[in-house]
Amino acid sequence: NIRTVLRMDGFYVPSYFDNRPQPNLHQSRTLTYEMLLSNQQMQRDLFLADHVIYQSLFSKEMCDNYLYKRRGGFSIIHNGVDTSVFSPLDINYQKNESITLICGGNIRHGYMLGTILPMFSKLTKTLDLKLLIYGTMDKLNAKILSQYMSDNEKINSRITVIGPIKNEDLPKLLSTGDIFIHPRAGDSCPNVVVEALACGLPVICPKWGGTAELIGSGGISVDVDNWDYSN
Repeated sequence: NIRTVLRMDGFYVPSYFDNRPQPNLHQSRTLTYEMLLSNQQMQRDLFLADHVIYQSLFSKEMCDNYLYKRRGGFSIIHNGVDTSVFSPLDINYQKNESITLICGGNIRHGYMLGTILPMFSKLTKTLDLKLLIYGTMDKLNAKILSQYMSDNEKINSRITVIGPIKNEDLPKLLSTGDIFIHPRAGDSCPNVVVEALACGLPVICPKWGGTAELIGSGGISVDVDNWDYSN
């Protein structure tokens, strides 16, 4: 007779694992038996829990479509941050005419830098831009970044790569930027976006996914096809 509350996080979406090659991934994906088993366990938990917390309305809709549709006993609570740490800082940085774009967090899968860097190349032809990249990076994105820097030596001076950074140092870093870019379509509720918003940065993100719920009037969401990062 102990009441249970389930906080739903990620699960394996079948339409994401449909063997379509994705930009910069160079290989197909398959939904394994272990992944299916994990989904089945979450279906059971969604059915049995007394109350379920979803991290976004988008997350609730995805769970309804692929796992189990709860018609009651649930809440939608977006991820949060400690606003005593993440808040706009009144720091007199010497600003010039250039606009600093920031992206970061756990930079994995080819769509992250595989989307941002080509976009940055196009925009720098007409705009005075700089790009700041922070966070951990998988081997694929490191390779994409290395190849890009090799092929675009003229704008290398416009790109700064920080690498991993402590949470307590993030507000100061974010305060040096002007716009935060989060290109992942279908993200449920990314913490990096909540942190950027709390620090006063407007956010550009895909319209499909939970990120668009977070930004409200604090950014712009862009139309994209589901799971498509090519545009």
